[in-house]
Amino acid sequence: MRLIPFFGRRSAASAPRGSLARKLFLVLTAMLFAMAVVAGVRVLSFRATAQALEEFRAHTVGQTERITHVRHLLKRADDVGESYVETENPETGKTFAAIDAEIVQGFRVLDGSGSLPERALATSARLRWELARVTLEQALLFPSSDDRLDPFRTHVDAADSFLVDEIVLNVAEVGDEISALRIRERTELYASITILLLGLMFGAFLSRRTYRSITVPLKALEDATTRLGREDLSHRIDVHGNDELARVGSAFNTMADKLQVGREELQHLALHDPLTGMPNRALFLEQLQHAIARARRKGTPISVLYLDLDGFKSVNDALGHAAGDELLVGVGERLRRSLREVDTVARLGGDEFGILLEEELQGATQTAQRLVRQFERPWSLSSGYASVGVSIGIASRDGVEEVDELLRQADTAMYAAKASGQGRWRVFSPDLGTTVLTSKSFRAELQHAVEEEEFVVHYQPVMNIGDGSITGVEALVRWNHPQRGLLPPSEFLGEAEESGHVVPIDRWVLREACRQVRAWQTSIRGAEHLSVYVNLSARDLRHEGLADEIGEAVRGSGLAPADVILEITETTLVQDADAVATELSKLKELPVQLALDDFGTGFSSLSHLYEFPIDIIKIDHSFVGALGIDTRSPDLVKALVELGHTLGLTVVAEGVEQAAQLEYLRSIGCERAQGYYFAKPLNAEDLERFLRGAAPHAPGRHLTRVA
Repeated sequence: MRLIPFFGRRSAASAPRGSLARKLFLVLTAMLFAMAVVAGVRVLSFRATAQALEEFRAHTVGQTERITHVRHLLKRADDVGESYVETENPETGKTFAAIDAEIVQGFRVLDGSGSLPERALATSARLRWELARVTLEQALLFPSSDDRLDPFRTHVDAADSFLVDEIVLNVAEVGDEISALRIRERTELYASITILLLGLMFGAFLSRRTYRSITVPLKALEDATTRLGREDLSHRIDVHGNDELARVGSAFNTMADKLQVGREELQHLALHDPLTGMPNRALFLEQLQHAIARARRKGTPISVLYLDLDGFKSVNDALGHAAGDELLVGVGERLRRSLREVDTVARLGGDEFGILLEEELQGATQTAQRLVRQFERPWSLSSGYASVGVSIGIASRDGVEEVDELLRQADTAMYAAKASGQGRWRVFSPDLGTTVLTSKSFRAELQHAVEEEEFVVHYQPVMNIGDGSITGVEALVRWNHPQRGLLPPSEFLGEAEESGHVVPIDRWVLREACRQVRAWQTSIRGAEHLSVYVNLSARDLRHEGLADEIGEAVRGSGLAPADVILEITETTLVQDADAVATELSKLKELPVQLALDDFGTGFSSLSHLYEFPIDIIKIDHSFVGALGIDTRSPDLVKALVELGHTLGLTVVAEGVEQAAQLEYLRSIGCERAQGYYFAKPLNAEDLERFLRGAAPHAPGRHLTRVA
């Protein structure tokens, strides 16, 4: 910051009306002619002061405005850069380039103005911006990374922080400069008063008034800058008139207003969720602490509801994260509409929400029941409809629980509600801890099983009804649990589907089954074209890169793609038909075969069945098992077989357990069958003995039951 000079080029007589220089000039002209020489010197001194004050005001205010302009450009660049990375829109890229050019120009101005420390801060901010620009270009090169924008945001925030520091430094220098000016002017005015007292009393009176018109504003400026240095942004200077000091005071008030707005915005962001605008965990805990304090004083009840969305991850996987964000905003609005104004509702993180009720447990349970019913309604999103429920845990304060304990109890109750089924609520009790611990422990064991590959594959033969040969095997996973032994899929696949572990499990099953079947093809005579059926879950079809991973597994095993048959359920087919159709088309390009499992149970339309690239349908075991029991079943099974043939599909009947069922299937032209009548799912060693004894693909062999 430049020092205020003693002399300037403007005369006091030509100074603006109401300025300090003009006031001093009138005082000096009223003195005796004998004091003209001394008065003239004083006039020149105050003329320089007036000019310096004007330059001082222009420097401080102009520098602040230039810094604020660059900060505004950085904020725009942050938003536009993020949009550019996410959309890769060329027009957005041009907009970002234009903003970048303005920022570079702004930094050039800042580098050439201000004091040395201010320029150093401006240089640091400029370097941070250059790093931000580099990280943005890197983010465009690695689009698959979820956190690719984090470095860009970090550097932009750092550049903005340096500019804020420059503003604070500018303000501190303002205070120092004003203090020095006040001391110097006071000394000069005292000297002037001494000289002017030798003249007329009128001159002395005017000098006194001039003195007060300078020192009072300077004192106000000093007090204001001192408070600002103590981070008190509420103080403002009382500005009167339009002189130089008044304009400096106005500039100070403007700067303080902007700093206060910025602080309030930061405080709001620190205590509120930026997506939904709801209170965040920090503010929720603060409100809960206040409620507990009131409860101690007045004995008021407190209940906490801990909410977790059921199926939220499926929405993200199926419809995208934008739809997930839209859903979270809708959840926040629905919760606010469902509660009273005195109730506190907050987003605690992810898909978890908290509600604070200052009422008894009975009222809390009624609120939970109402919320569960309201979440049964589907959600209308921009990209489609979604069904997302809610699990709620309730904890009520008995008089001793503190904040952390009360929230932990509600969280435990929520996990217990989720473990008992979706769309439920539970009230905390001490015994719930064991249940939740067991659920969490099982999920941890499942994670360990995935990492250590504690799974085995069993195989069930698929038979050719016409000639009795074995056309393929269905791969069925089992968990070889270290303590509980061999677990069937019914005991862990549900948890794996919910937690997302089903994807790596299914990939392991595919690799292992393809490897094993290829080994049988090369080592068993007549099994050269043995096929393998592998199940795909709904989460698999939403997994990014599914076709590439399956193609890699098949190629790595050496198995022909045509010998791989991927099974999807009819229910999965109708849940998100468009997305499934896209993924199935990619799989057909490998080219593997596709089978529709549990056919007849998923309510798919004939148009869907005709449009999807399905090769095989597998009639659900419930229809085959009813043969000979339900009189309507034979006609229904026959209709399903004829429908498959009409569409040019191969038909497999599941769940064959009796010879009469097999004979009926042969009579209506069903090509393939599987079930306990032929063999239960066998481990690899037993299945190999079965293959060698059954001579797969050998014509003329009659179907017989195998134990």
